[in-house]
Amino acid sequence: MNHCEPVIFGFPLKGQITAQGTRLRTTPHQLLDDARTLCGFMNTEVADWLGDWRDFEDLLARPQVAVALRYIDRQPGIALQGRR
Repeated sequence: MNHCEPVIFGFPLKGQITAQGTRLRTTPHQLLDDARTLCGFMNTEVADWLGDWRDFEDLLARPQVAVALRYIDRQPGIALQGRR
């Protein structure tokens, strides 16, 4: 996640468009939650390990992430969804 700019600026959800015509993007925080949930369906031990590993939260708590999300949130035609 930390080497992928589309994640920090909201992960594009291809084909997902609101009734108003805006393209949906999921926040990096929500993407992390979703990845942990998916891992939990496949392997509970890996999910537990990921749940205990806080490095991603430390990265997402950096001020640059908030700046990036504010920037993309102001872009016309884009709607962020998910936990922040």
